[in-house]
Amino acid sequence: MDPWHFGLDLLLGGMVLSILGGLVAGVLTYVLMGRRYRDPDFTRLTAAAADRYLGTSLTAWEFARAKLRGDPVYRAVLTSGWLPASGVLVDVGCGPGLLLALVAQATEEAHDGHWPDGWPAPPDGLRLHGIELRPRAADLARYALGDVAEIQTSDAREARLPEAIDLAAIFDVLHLIDRPSQGPLVARIAAAMRPGALMLVREADAAAGWRFRLVRLGNRITALFRGRWRARFAFRTAAEWQAELSGHGFDVSIAPMGEGTPFANVLLVARRQSTTAS
Repeated sequence: MDPWHFGLDLLLGGMVLSILGGLVAGVLTYVLMGRRYRDPDFTRLTAAAADRYLGTSLTAWEFARAKLRGDPVYRAVLTSGWLPASGVLVDVGCGPGLLLALVAQATEEAHDGHWPDGWPAPPDGLRLHGIELRPRAADLARYALGDVAEIQTSDAREARLPEAIDLAAIFDVLHLIDRPSQGPLVARIAAAMRPGALMLVREADAAAGWRFRLVRLGNRITALFRGRWRARFAFRTAAEWQAELSGHGFDVSIAPMGEGTPFANVLLVARRQSTTAS
């Protein structure tokens, strides 16, 4: 084939494949997340929280909009009655601070009289703390939250923890550290929590077949983009995570956290016992 016809075929073929791929991706996105986009109260709240990142970069803002609106864990935190009215909330491995930004925005909305009917009472006076290893992500969190939250740039295994924690969130973090370090990290956080406080742990269920393999593939791709070519992941089954948390003095229930997505995520809702197990 001469270069002219080869180039024309390549151009047209690429356009056709791109259009078809875009249509398929759009339909899948609508099917998987359309219900969340049709909730005006939640959409307005997540959009306002994402706008806190507008002064950083377009990429950070778009990521915040998509993640807050499409990831079911954020809606669950707001609507399941897990947020304490006041006290201390710690997000371990907070990344750019999306959960903290959403809670801060929810508090502001409630103060202004904008709170959806039927939702649990909004937070009022929560002290927000975030711990993040990556300096760039921690800087984004500081920008978005200002003096509303304290953000530490530190390894969670060595970070200074506030005392008397009322809610600890650990989303998609534990599998990123080696297995022998997972238990001691949970123990450190548990020791800083009040009796009756909640720990929310979101992880993938390693027993969930192809849906788990999809999560593992996503983690591998993310690690490659971040230059962590040799990253290792220490996933466990949901039952193993439940046993681990129970061994550190928690009463644990498991809530599926992959509805509307192809991923095998679960949320472990762990309540700190008044008297801890030995």
